[in-house]
Amino acid sequence: MKHVPLSTWAGACCLTVALLVSAPVTAQDVADFEDWQVAEMRSLVNAVNAARMGQGAVGEEAVQILPSYMKGIDGNTYAPYTLILGPSLVTKPSIVTYVAMTAVGELPDADGLLPVAPFEDAFYSPVSAGAQEIRLNRALQAPGGEYDMYVAIRDSEDGDAPIERIMNPRTGQPETVAFAPRIILKRERITVPDLWNDELQTSTIFLAEQIEPLTEPPTPEELNLFPYTIGTTRIIPKLDSSYAKDGVLGFVFLIYNTGHDDGMPDVTVDYDFHQVTASGEEFYNRTSPQELSNRTLPDIFDVTEGFQLVTGQNIPLASFPAGDYRLEIKVTDKEDSNEISKDLLFTVEEG
Repeated sequence: MKHVPLSTWAGACCLTVALLVSAPVTAQDVADFEDWQVAEMRSLVNAVNAARMGQGAVGEEAVQILPSYMKGIDGNTYAPYTLILGPSLVTKPSIVTYVAMTAVGELPDADGLLPVAPFEDAFYSPVSAGAQEIRLNRALQAPGGEYDMYVAIRDSEDGDAPIERIMNPRTGQPETVAFAPRIILKRERITVPDLWNDELQTSTIFLAEQIEPLTEPPTPEELNLFPYTIGTTRIIPKLDSSYAKDGVLGFVFLIYNTGHDDGMPDVTVDYDFHQVTASGEEFYNRTSPQELSNRTLPDIFDVTEGFQLVTGQNIPLASFPAGDYRLEIKVTDKEDSNEISKDLLFTVEEG
């Protein structure tokens, strides 16, 4: 099997200090919104706070939360995520979403007030109601740990919603909110990995639908809309792992906390394909190992200066029999005599 490198990454990422090590995730300030938008957001914040205090029901709505993880800044993990909404959940051309991350096991203080959420964000999205699912991309940033992720969504009434005064369940103070006939509320337990613990690790293995080189680093606003971005390269993620016979298995990931010689790593990445059958697994094939060292990286590459070690593959699947596969990815750090393995599961469909 021929090894097909992702040449876009070699040019765009190995020579660029990625934006993730220089800019935090930023949520829009309340001052950026109209009063009626803030009132709509408050209805979502209150619904989440009530659920945090055990006073409101958290439904199992048709909302999927698909988080991914990369190294962020200041000891945090950067987590781009996708929300997938069933089409029946939307009836208006615009929706507003509120996201909050809370520590597992949080308790109110002596006055009955909840702690401030470690991360929260609110944003508006134009949508089209219909038969197709709706996908929203965003990102959060938090230290490694276990969290409850709350997602609250409502239709926007574009300033026409009736206004009511209610008691804020977190502060115990009255406030003005926009009435919502329906609020979609989802809670999911997620474990954010600590990618700053000096152990050899990788990011999420990102399946790529498309890779787009950018002419300049994205602005914080652009990064909010397209969070799957590394340096000046934007990933359009593939959110399922099924491929046609004439498809290409494209993926990319980052390698963290390698040893180095004056900033230069010495890493080998091996890729072994195993076909999953009814009786177990059978080795299918492997690609040529990838070498990431002074023999293949630019002379200016220096992990101590924030350069990110990025790699991946583009594998044509025409020669793969239809079926299920497990790709074993083994990363060997020769400087520190250490290795880790990751699995990537995918399916090649008939015809």
